[in-house]
Amino acid sequence: MNRIPPSLEPYLQQTIQSKESRVALVKLYRSQIEKGSHAAMTPLLNLCLDKSRDVAQSASWVVLDFASQIQAASQIAPICVQSPITGVRQNALKALIAAMNGGLQVSETEIETLFNALAEDKAPEVLQLLYELVNCCLWHHHSISQELAQATFKLTQRLVEQNHKATLDMTTKAAFITLNQMLNLEDSRLVPPIRDCTRALLRATDIGQKVDRLIITGILTKLAKYNSELLTQIVREDLVINGRVLPAANLYAIAIAIVHDQGKNAPLLNEILQDERLTNDVKSRILRERGL
Repeated sequence: MNRIPPSLEPYLQQTIQSKESRVALVKLYRSQIEKGSHAAMTPLLNLCLDKSRDVAQSASWVVLDFASQIQAASQIAPICVQSPITGVRQNALKALIAAMNGGLQVSETEIETLFNALAEDKAPEVLQLLYELVNCCLWHHHSISQELAQATFKLTQRLVEQNHKATLDMTTKAAFITLNQMLNLEDSRLVPPIRDCTRALLRATDIGQKVDRLIITGILTKLAKYNSELLTQIVREDLVINGRVLPAANLYAIAIAIVHDQGKNAPLLNEILQDERLTNDVKSRILRERGL
């Protein structure tokens, strides 16, 4: 039964110890919210922390569907932090982000507190959403506190150090987008850690199909305006590490950043062309840029 008659609510409350009754309540609350009830959101949020996985997940999907009904971050934050179910934490974070994009006012302090509470989460899906939460904060506040920025840098460096492929594969794109958004603030205090995180991610991951190379090229080009030696350092220190050559997509992005910053005939590109350890693919790309 997908539609629960409102007249059954007293009975369902009396038999709430039954999982079936709680499943029915989720359906009833959905129906009530669809009809404009704001009061139904509170008991629905409570069911997101239900001991039954099925009940909790079902409730979290309804909350996500009606994220616009969330009236304060404090309503959803406990679910993000306390639920032992990855899918529920994921839906709760998505709902908060959707609510913020819909106009919910959330302070940077609230975002920082939630970020720190989830920074040690083991689920890549949740960590990816933390970056999206920071992006949302940047978009709406046009700024970022030093505390939240440092927490983001710390998370990024930890993920690189742990080097769990599945986690890096899922979070790398979101991390680069966040770093790019921070760089757009033109806050010189953020530049050194953004630089360090960018280099660390490029060493640790294959951006391949996961990240638009234009994002990487853009970050490197912007960073080079703050440090004229950066691209030289990357070419001489990062392209080959302990005998391992960076993936082709990473090399392409670096080469194009050099073209944008120093021109297609830059001596630094000659160093890449002359390095026998590097693949012909990236060298061919450089030659194409030169019209050869």
